[in-house]
Parts: sequence; structure tokens; C-alpha cells
Amino acid sequence: MEPALLFIEKVRHLRELVADPTEYRMLQAAAIARHLLLDGEPLARVAARITCLKLHFPVGCQGMVEHYGAITDTMPTLFTVGHSVDPTRPQRPLAYLRLDAFLALKVAILHLEEYSVRDVINYSANTAGGVHHRPKDERSAAMRAGAQFLIAGLPQFEQLMEGIAHAILWGVRGAEAKLHNLLGLRALEQGQGAVAATHFRASMDLIADQRADYPEIWALLEQNLARCGP
Repeated sequence: MEPALLFIEKVRHLRELVADPTEYRMLQAAAIARHLLLDGEPLARVAARITCLKLHFPVGCQGMVEHYGAITDTMPTLFTVGHSVDPTRPQRPLAYLRLDAFLALKVAILHLEEYSVRDVINYSANTAGGVHHRPKDERSAAMRAGAQFLIAGLPQFEQLMEGIAHAILWGVRGAEAKLHNLLGLRALEQGQGAVAATHFRASMDLIADQRADYPEIWALLEQNLARCGP
């Protein structure tokens, strides 16, 4: 499958998984997050290159781990930013981070060690997800030992995956919408009106809440959709 379509399908699946954030579904979400952000050629970077858009991931917890560690006499046994990483549940003004900063964002403390978004994705996708169920490296082993801590009924790292997944969906939404439009235009050129209409509608759904802010883009999408025929 070509990267653009693979990106769209991965993001669509991630959106379905996070709608019902059970432990198992968050492990699946982590595997998708790894494909999008961490693998050899991350699909999100490919999508950004194709669409000429920059990726920015909104989070509501920048600096929380560092602040909590600084106001305590000793490093806490356990601290997690919980839902604060989730841009759909903002508890403070959102910070918009480029990909590398997002992956390096600290979201948890466990037994004197600080853990980042990258750590949570890798652990959830690889160790907890069963690819390397008995981790050999000390960092993953420590995270597995700390998985006994539950937050809202989920092991702490899988609970963090819910907010991380929402931040990813927000961060790639622009590229996702533009890719749908590009694929729709290509389908039109190939005489595939029904396929094109599906892509244009998907693009419109993604930016519907910003319709008033970008009337020219919305009008263009409506024109493209009209070209698809009945």
C-alpha cells in the first residue's frame, strides 16, 4: 500500500481505537503510534512531506513532570500527568510541539526515573503489546514492573496512551485532510467519482469545526465534491 493511503488508514484506525480506550485497544493504538511517529521512516513525516505541512502536537502538560519533581524533597515513587497530556481535556493552555519535542515530552516518573512520550509508545507497543514480552533492557523492564499502578482502571502507561493518541490525531489532522483532498483529486483524474467523493467528504469532516475560519478552503472542497457527480 502506498504511504499516503497507509497513513490515512492508520490514522482512521487510531481514531476508532481511542473512541473506546480499553487496555487492549490502547496497546493497539501504541503500535499505530509507533508506525506513525517512530519507525524507520515515520508515516507522519511522509505525510508532512507530501502535503508540505508542519506537524505540531498540542499537549496540556508541558513542564508538569519537571515542576512536580522540583517541588518535592525527593523524586516521587510515582507521578503521571494523567489526562493532562490530552488536548481534548485541557487543564492549562495548550503547547504545540514539533515531533521531536513531543516525543521527548516527559509524562511520568516511576521509581526515580522520568519517562517520555517516546518511552510510553515503545513500551506499550513492544513490551506490553507482546512483541518483546520479557524485556531485556533495564528501562523497559522497570516500566513493566511499574505497570501494576492503575489509573482510571488502566495500567498507568496505557492510560497515558489515550491522551497521547488524541494529541497525535490533532497533530496530524491537517496533513490527513490535505491528503484526502489530494487523493480525491487524483481519483477524479482517473474517473473514479465515488472514490473521489469519499475522500472529499472525509476532508470536509476533518475541518468542519474550522469551516468559518477557512471559507476559501471549504468552498474549494465543496466545488471538488460537486465535480464527483451524483
